Amino acid sequence: MNKLIKALLLSALVLPATLIQAQPIGENIMEGVELIRSKSPCDPDLAIIHMHYPVRYISHYPQDPSDELRIRIKHIQVAPIDQDARDLRESATPEDHNLLDEVVYEGDFSGGPYLTLQYLEAVRSEVIQGSDYRTIKVLIYPSKRIQQAKCQ
Repeated sequence: MNKLIKALLLSALVLPATLIQAQPIGENIMEGVELIRSKSPCDPDLAIIHMHYPVRYISHYPQDPSDELRIRIKHIQVAPIDQDARDLRESATPEDHNLLDEVVYEGDFSGGPYLTLQYLEAVRSEVIQGSDYRTIKVLIYPSKRIQQAKCQ
């Protein structure tokens, strides 16, 4: 009987500790930015914005070359613990890219949420919804490089 009491007491002490460790932690909305450089001066670079939660691409502007691109997105699903993160701002800086300076998630922007890409020069961009709904792909056509290579 004494062993049974000790076992129950030990279980009562260990069980709450394991439950405390199992609490979920919140994640950011953006996971990061991956850049794939083109092998040809006439082809675009590709920026892949990885999201922790599924999003749907709605629209983007401007359509003309610019040093900034705003992509309007809509959340499809966000974990309950991260509902408040939808209204925050966060940024990711790509590694070693000579055109893309920063990607900013703006959940607090009117009419948003938005992803804002800030470039170091004016570029033409095209946006593609990722088939997994966790990525937004942006084709980056650098104006200077294309003009120098005389691409059609």
